[in-house]
Amino acid sequence: MLSRLLSRVTEPLNLIGFSAIIILILDPVSLFDVGFQLSFMAVISIVTLYSTIEKRLNNKNNLYSTNYFIRNLSQLFLISFSVNLFIFPICIYHFGTFHFISFVTNLFAVPLCSIALYLSLIHISEPTRPY
Repeated sequence: MLSRLLSRVTEPLNLIGFSAIIILILDPVSLFDVGFQLSFMAVISIVTLYSTIEKRLNNKNNLYSTNYFIRNLSQLFLISFSVNLFIFPICIYHFGTFHFISFVTNLFAVPLCSIALYLSLIHISEPTRPY
């Protein structure tokens, strides 16, 4: 928001780095927390790898850019692929294992979680009715 007021371009990696610095200033031990590492690597993978691949696919006049269903399915797979690629070393280091089935399960889990989120928001926004 501040960048818009100053008429400057927002760099997502700078924002991610800034937020990491703020968190680490408040709690330096967070650097060694698995959740911190996985979260930031997942976001960095979406900003870097996924956005790069998605831009290249969008620039070409192919089935990806013209078919709505294929584009959305491809986006789900690409996000899952890029995140899993970046968190793979962290999972191996901390847990000693990595389940490759997560590529497939995320194709179903992400849309289901999105539907559940929207339904819960609709439910919360409804006024309460006495029964």
